[in-house]
Amino acid sequence: MVQVHLGALILISLITLGSGDMTALLSSEPNDYSDLVLTKTEGALPSWLKGTLCRIGPGLFEHGGRSVNNVVDGLAKIHGWNFDGDGTVKYTAKMIPSHLYNKTMKDNILAPNAYAGDVVPDLTMQEELEVMMAKPEQKDNANIAIWDLDNGKSVTVTTESPMMQQMLPHSLKYKCPLLSGAVATIGSTRMTLFSATHYAKHVSGTSFNHILTMSMLPWKMSELSYDFFEYSSTSSGEIKTRKIGSIPTSMSDIRMLHMFGATENFIVVP
Repeated sequence: MVQVHLGALILISLITLGSGDMTALLSSEPNDYSDLVLTKTEGALPSWLKGTLCRIGPGLFEHGGRSVNNVVDGLAKIHGWNFDGDGTVKYTAKMIPSHLYNKTMKDNILAPNAYAGDVVPDLTMQEELEVMMAKPEQKDNANIAIWDLDNGKSVTVTTESPMMQQMLPHSLKYKCPLLSGAVATIGSTRMTLFSATHYAKHVSGTSFNHILTMSMLPWKMSELSYDFFEYSSTSSGEIKTRKIGSIPTSMSDIRMLHMFGATENFIVVP
């Protein structure tokens, strides 16, 4: 095992998690870091170890007198460990300037969102209505998973929403939000609900994900559908999306598909 130490910054290890102390997981650490050289305290790194290890997670749990207590509710922060091959490890971390983050900073209070855990103080009725009516591009706190959609040209981070965020590799500088054109034009009569946090990778290099959509027409509110999309990248890194099929479902059979599989010829849905 190789251990590294970075001042007051807490790097959560498996040993810490195994001890049952989960306090650090719910502690805010919103500061940005760039190319901080980590001090090695034990072990040695092999010379062949080169590249960047990226991880995504929560970085901020409270702001302006409002707080949340669920690990999936913290505002997103991306971390990167750069291995140069000479034994040096450099650490970079940045809060992701999502719509939710920017609104939090602008209004000086943790912005309303569809939080999974407790919110203190509670959202007002007006804020709850705002959450219900929010557009897909406003549900962009991508703090769950990392995916490669464009062959290494970007670091793409996801959440249970079709809205993604992209950073530049290595520097982790913010690149852009990502909501595919196919998703953006689902239509005014359908509401986008959830996507899988983990995209399914095909042997061809393309990726798949679904969006659970619901009819907004009063007489068809019980009509839901898992709409599946294929994501591919051009040589310039542009993400192309096309719909490849749908699975109809009902209110009584809604499933949270956090992930699913893809074989050469089939998508495998649990």
